[in-house]
Amino acid sequence: MAAATLAGWALVAGVSGGSPSPAASASAPVAPVAIPVSLWPLDEHTRGAVRDTAGDRDGTIAGNVTVGQVAQGPTLTSYGFDGATGAIVVPPAARPKPVVAASAWLRLPRGDRSGTVVSAGPLRIALLGGHVVATACSGNLCGASASRATVDDGAWHDVIASAGRGSLSVYVDGVLDGTSYAPAPTMPGADTGVIIGAKLHGDLDQVALYDEPVSVRAASTQFRVGACPQAASTPAPSTSDRRALPALPLHTSGRFIVDAHGHRVKLAGVNWYGAEELDRVPAGLQCQSADAIAARMVRDGFNVVRLPWATDAWSGAAPAVAPVAVAANPRLRGLDARSVFDAVIATLARHGLMVILDNHVTRSDWCCDGADGNALWWEGYDPAAPPAWQTMTTAQRQAYFEAGQARWLTAWTAVASRYAPGGAHPQPAVVGVDVRNEPRTDWKLSITPTWGSQGSQGSQGSQGSQGGQGGRAAAPWQDWPRAAELGGDTVLRANPKLLVAVEGINYASDLRGVASRPITLSVAHRLIYSAHDYAFTEPNITSAALRTQLGGAWGWLLTQHKWWTTPVWVGEFGACHPGSAGCVDGPWWRAFTAYLHAGDIDWTYWSFNGTGAHGSAEPTSCDATPRFEGCPEGYGVSDATWAADASAPLSQQLRALTQLWQR
Repeated sequence: MAAATLAGWALVAGVSGGSPSPAASASAPVAPVAIPVSLWPLDEHTRGAVRDTAGDRDGTIAGNVTVGQVAQGPTLTSYGFDGATGAIVVPPAARPKPVVAASAWLRLPRGDRSGTVVSAGPLRIALLGGHVVATACSGNLCGASASRATVDDGAWHDVIASAGRGSLSVYVDGVLDGTSYAPAPTMPGADTGVIIGAKLHGDLDQVALYDEPVSVRAASTQFRVGACPQAASTPAPSTSDRRALPALPLHTSGRFIVDAHGHRVKLAGVNWYGAEELDRVPAGLQCQSADAIAARMVRDGFNVVRLPWATDAWSGAAPAVAPVAVAANPRLRGLDARSVFDAVIATLARHGLMVILDNHVTRSDWCCDGADGNALWWEGYDPAAPPAWQTMTTAQRQAYFEAGQARWLTAWTAVASRYAPGGAHPQPAVVGVDVRNEPRTDWKLSITPTWGSQGSQGSQGSQGSQGGQGGRAAAPWQDWPRAAELGGDTVLRANPKLLVAVEGINYASDLRGVASRPITLSVAHRLIYSAHDYAFTEPNITSAALRTQLGGAWGWLLTQHKWWTTPVWVGEFGACHPGSAGCVDGPWWRAFTAYLHAGDIDWTYWSFNGTGAHGSAEPTSCDATPRFEGCPEGYGVSDATWAADASAPLSQQLRALTQLWQR
């Protein structure tokens, strides 16, 4: 029953006043859905006929339309329209059926606010100023209804226009958002055909027409299922798994992290990204509940979650969250990004998972390279319009730097105090912070962070001296240890119970400078260092070579009973799924995980995600722009449904690394 695919994707089964779909299993939830008379899934990958899978009204592509674009999930694709010549043209039907409702999933780039979604004789869905405007006509008499919400935020939206009983209703993302009087639409004397996407700049998917009105319940079901279609037939995961939190707060003792009683706590967990990007919330909440995701983390043996966040999300007003980003969590709908973050942290804590808050970027976006405008803690510029750094005077550079650093410190104060005792949302399970992710060279501004003085990047702890500085003083906008101490002390003033992680320079790969310039914080036994490593750096490295490389870069800090002895937490490492087709990361993966095991080192894997999150790059296909909420995460522990593991070998090998054997 192909017509049921729009709203059901094998999950929903019932039709108001009708019989269940044979595609649904007997145990599947039954919900009322609208069955279209025409459905254009827009899932073709070539510019041929545009299939109507519910009827017999195939269309053709006119003008500049791009097929095979990203959609709400990896099981779907969409069409991209250029806003000028692009459209789908469906010829008139020989025996037209009455059309009283229409729907589509759409995604508009930010700032694109007009165009036709679908026009079918007397019924039309269009966009005006970012609002959804529906019109219905009977002869010369027409009515219109507009949404209160706008849909020009770069996120996917489900829009429906439905006429019946003298009213015209507009649904946006499963909610009735506008209604007014309108005549029941009647077909003109001759069918005029259907036009899809005319003058619209953006993506369309799952365009449908109906001969009966769409109910409130059907609209809600269609949105919920369509937000994560790959999970539509997945049974609801268990939410019962919990573990006990250690005795908090944590602190350090030698090379180890220990609990409030002095017993070792090994950090063994995952990164859960998304809140640092334009979705503003951790990814996957469109597919599963936060409780289900947290419970799976516990089942997989993890005890800590590194949650990235962006400075700009904690500066000024709290950002809004698109409904699709939390579609599987109706209680979170309508909350701002900070409130969703609160709820996610509370859920993780309820399941016994510790949380480390990671200042990942300044300007919300995917990370990381040297041209993204987020390379340094004080930056956060649009890479399309970088500051004129090379022509600034020293005073102008200082002022620009100080303003950016102040914004960073202010955001840290807001975040750390929010979850501190006496804060707006006190949460003991927030056990630490990562003051900044991957300090690195800014290619556009030609600024390289240094570890203290330039020319003093010692090679290994045993070869350095505790106080030696050497070289010339680094400019403050390059001096990462100085900034890390400022950031760490800012956090500790807000909550002195937190661990403070300081990453190495060069994408967190290099902590050699600690030998001559160690970090000193205002509260003792709170400092940990953090390193990152990935397969793409040296996929074919041998175990012996990796041991030498990592030992010189940061492993030396774990030597017990030295003045430099400090815990090192591997905040990120990741690779493609072991044994999967095309995966060439095996040599590095085996060498790196052996190093972690031999040293019984703390870690958080990148990442738990089953799908990506929305960066600033305008998405095209999952191959060309894989970092998008509708695309699978190639390094992820989760599969694209977020209900199961993606790779049994990966999960088994990570579980083996959770074992604590040194104390």
